[in-house]
Amino acid sequence: MMAQNADQLPMDYASLVRSRKPSGAGREFPAWLESRRQNARERLQTVGFPTRADESWKFSKVEPVLAQLFSPADSESMALPDMREASLLASEESVRGFFCGDRFAGADRPAAHLADRNEIMPLSEAILKKPGLLEKYLLSKAGVEDNGLSCANDFLFRDGILIHVGKGMKAALPLYTMLAGGGYGQERPAYHPRVLVVLEEGAEATWVLDQRSADDKAYFSNSAVEIFLEPSAHLDWIQIRRENAQAFNLTEIRSCMGAGSRLTLTDYVRGGAWSHLRFNGVLSGDTAACELRHLSILDGDTVATKYIFMEHAASHCLSRQLDKNILSGRSISEFNSIVHVAKQTAGSDSGQSNRNLLLSPEARAWSRPQLKIEADDVKATHGSATGPLTDTELFYLQSRGLDRSVARSLLTFGFAEEVLEKVSVDKIHQNLTQDAQSQLDKMLRMLV
Repeated sequence: MMAQNADQLPMDYASLVRSRKPSGAGREFPAWLESRRQNARERLQTVGFPTRADESWKFSKVEPVLAQLFSPADSESMALPDMREASLLASEESVRGFFCGDRFAGADRPAAHLADRNEIMPLSEAILKKPGLLEKYLLSKAGVEDNGLSCANDFLFRDGILIHVGKGMKAALPLYTMLAGGGYGQERPAYHPRVLVVLEEGAEATWVLDQRSADDKAYFSNSAVEIFLEPSAHLDWIQIRRENAQAFNLTEIRSCMGAGSRLTLTDYVRGGAWSHLRFNGVLSGDTAACELRHLSILDGDTVATKYIFMEHAASHCLSRQLDKNILSGRSISEFNSIVHVAKQTAGSDSGQSNRNLLLSPEARAWSRPQLKIEADDVKATHGSATGPLTDTELFYLQSRGLDRSVARSLLTFGFAEEVLEKVSVDKIHQNLTQDAQSQLDKMLRMLV
């Protein structure tokens, strides 16, 4: 990996890497966690921060992030707003947890579900109440796909959220987590929130992760999500990333899926200055399945990139990727995906599809679906298409009585709807549909 040495970074991390002893929530972490965090500190010193000379960051334009002079947030002095009113799901229709910057800001659940064996709690509390669970899972996959920013989260995170569904349990209500970034009265703060999701054997849940801005100030959210699905567990995950025009967001996901488990992720992105999603998924048990669906709606100078590494490490596993982007202005998207089918596996089934709709000649979409196959019994497909709406498409609708602007609006929203219709929570589906329609109408009006 080509990297920037930690001591040469413009961000104020070098002194922390050299001197900071990890701590959080006013207490020392247990020895096993201190050891894992110190290991991350050593890895950060070794690998440094990424540059675009690194193939997996080639089109991510990471230099503006490092040049913004973000400094680790002073969490203790933050005045936290009450974000409950901004929640997409009400307290009576979901189990909710809130995180502002890198501080836990509360959780609630309907009274009728107080006895449910599914939980949302801060990691600082879970360390005391569920030490065995956290020792088994938290940071257990650290170093799987090292880069300096992921190491920074492993080392610097102060607190996080645990989502846990017990063996054989089905969460009756959606689990809702809000990560609210913002300036919070500080100058260009950097946050390192962390989420740990554990579904035990046979458990089922729907989870909504809502990443948003609490104000219009510049900040960097360097978040990490660890997901563990034990055999036959099913997780339907809806991720929403809508942030202000000065927000920089990196979301790194490490997921491990046991035999017969299934993970579906529907990811929606709109706004922000820069966002980068890194997904490292391991189908570790036979017949495990993972489906990723992504929709970005980008304008101005927004950059939204993705790096996906999907490993078929067991037999008869299935993975599907559908990545769609609508771009106007000088916005940039990237789909960089690698599917690896390991040796001595059989019956793998993989599909990668990337489609980009360009609404302006200055917009750019980079597509790199890749396959690394080391087994014989494999079904694998991949494809990509990029371009504007065609005159043929527009003429077809105009010939049926629609004017050109209406035809263009219908076709553009229809492009997005293939992903939006997969959102399983009705209230979230309605919210995202309205948000997408409003943003697309605005973008199309700018083209007239």
